[in-house]
Amino acid sequence: VKKAILHMLERASEMLGLVRKMLLQESTGLMPDVLKYEDELDRHQAEITEYISRVMHKGVSIDDSEVLTKMLHAVNDVENIGDELENTAVLLERLGTLGQSFSRPAKEDIIEMTDTVLAMAADSLNALKLESKQLTVAAIEKEIKIDKMKRLLRKRNRDRYVAFKRGESKTEEKLWGQVISNDIISNMEKIADHIVNVLEAFGLVDE
Repeated sequence: VKKAILHMLERASEMLGLVRKMLLQESTGLMPDVLKYEDELDRHQAEITEYISRVMHKGVSIDDSEVLTKMLHAVNDVENIGDELENTAVLLERLGTLGQSFSRPAKEDIIEMTDTVLAMAADSLNALKLESKQLTVAAIEKEIKIDKMKRLLRKRNRDRYVAFKRGESKTEEKLWGQVISNDIISNMEKIADHIVNVLEAFGLVDE
């Protein structure tokens, strides 16, 4: 079960890299690939959940039951990462449909946030594979940074928009570009939270 969840997390990390490309290009050309990843994560979630249910139904020790219950939560967290990434791709699609775009500073902020989440995911995967508390600490430090980035980048986004509307900045900030970039920043922060939950489920960090 743990190996299967790690495989799911690896695929979710690859999906995150794909969404990063979409954000960088402001293009929905990779949307079919994103949806394939999401379908795969949904399928893995269903298969692992069914397997855990069958095992628990046969009767297991109290300790194993507790472990399997935590693994169920971990499976759901990884699937939720896929949902957040699909939602991010849909937001990008909506931006294109509205004929709007991100300003250069807004895009730079989104990519910085995404890169930090990617780095956290890499640390977490290695921590889970090696059962390393040191790598777990590195991942948690990045998650704390991501929390701070969410507040900072959303405020920076708002301030840029207000400055443009007041004529205090020549950098054009479009309304939907600002709204959608804020939503994407929030999605990235949620992904980091789900990764922490997986680390907790595997017993590498205190709740």
